[in-house]
Amino acid sequence: MVLRTVPLLAFFAVAQTSTVFGQMLASIVSPTNGTHFQKAVGMELNIPLQAQVINPGPGATTVYFYANGSIVASAGSQGGYSSTLWSNVAFGAYTLLAGTGQSSPSSDPVNIYVDPWGVALVNENAIWKYLDGGADPGPHWFLPDADLSTWPSGLPQFGFGDNDERTLVNWYNPIDDTVYPAYYFRHAFIVTNATSYTNLVARLLRDDGAIVYLNGRELFRDNMPAGPINYRTYAGPYGIEENAFTDHWIDPAGLVDGTNHLAVEIHNLTPQSHDISFDLRLIANLPVALPRVALFRAGTNVITAWPQSYLGYHLETTTTLGTDHWDVITTPNEFRSTNSISAPARFFRLSL
Repeated sequence: MVLRTVPLLAFFAVAQTSTVFGQMLASIVSPTNGTHFQKAVGMELNIPLQAQVINPGPGATTVYFYANGSIVASAGSQGGYSSTLWSNVAFGAYTLLAGTGQSSPSSDPVNIYVDPWGVALVNENAIWKYLDGGADPGPHWFLPDADLSTWPSGLPQFGFGDNDERTLVNWYNPIDDTVYPAYYFRHAFIVTNATSYTNLVARLLRDDGAIVYLNGRELFRDNMPAGPINYRTYAGPYGIEENAFTDHWIDPAGLVDGTNHLAVEIHNLTPQSHDISFDLRLIANLPVALPRVALFRAGTNVITAWPQSYLGYHLETTTTLGTDHWDVITTPNEFRSTNSISAPARFFRLSL
C-alpha cells in the first residue's frame, strides 16, 4: 500500500482596524470543525468563510484571510462579522485559525477536509453552443448530428436579469414588448471507458423550466408541461428553485465511449418574466446512497414511491420472493404507484 501525506495548511484571518477600545479578537464561525467538503475531480470548489470580530471599534475593519501565509481572500466587517469566499480550493486537509494580528491568531483551530468524490464530466468552465432571440431550432436540434455551425458559444451561467451571468442571451422581443419563451444549449464532451461509471448526476440550475437530453434521448423535465414542446412553449406552472442547483440522478448507461452530446432547452415562465438562468454540471461516480422505496397508506390504497431526483429507475413487482420474474410497473407518474389495500400481497424493488 502506498500512502500519500498531505501537508496541513495554517489558515487564519487577520483583522486590521484603528480601534482603541480594548483588544480585538476574531474567531471562525464557518466552516465548523470537522467539516468534509466534497469536490469532484475536474470541478472547482469555493468555500464560504465567516469570522466574528469582537471589539471591532468604531472604524472600518477589514479581515484578511491567509492560507499557509498567503492571502486568499479579504472582506470588510459588518455588525461584527466578516464573510467572503475562498475560491478554487485544492484537495487536502486544512487547519483554520482566526486572529487580530498578522502573527497572533487567537481562535481555536478548526480542521476541515476537501475530499475527492466523483469525476466531473461537465464542469463550470464547459463551453456551450446556444440559440436565443426567439429562433426556432427545428425538430432535431437535440440529436448528435444536428447542424450547430451558426450557433454562438459561451460559458455558463447563461441568462439575463439576475446580474450573475457570464453569458447574456438575447431575450427581448421588440415586436410585442415581451420576453422570448425558449433558449437552447448544446455541449459535447468526451468519455473513456463509459461502463466504469456506476452512477451519474446532472446538477441543474434553471429558471424557469428545463428539458435535458443526452445523446438524443430525453432524460428529464423540470417544471415543464407534458407533451410536445416547441420554441413558443412557456414553462410552468411554478418558478421555484431558480437560483440553486438541484440533483437529478440518471442512468449512466446512457453514456457512450467517445463523444457524448448534452442538450438543454430553457423556457421562461411568462412573456413578462424578466429573467432566465441556466447552468449544468455532470458528475459521475459519487459515493451516494441508493434511493429507498417508501410505502404509506392513503385511504384504501397503499402508495409506493421513491425520490423524484432519481431518474432512470423503474419500479418492479413480484408476488413471490426468490424468483427471477419481476414485472415492470408502468404508470403515468414515474415516481409512485398506487395499489389497493385489498389486492393480493406484492413485493416491490427499484431497478435501473
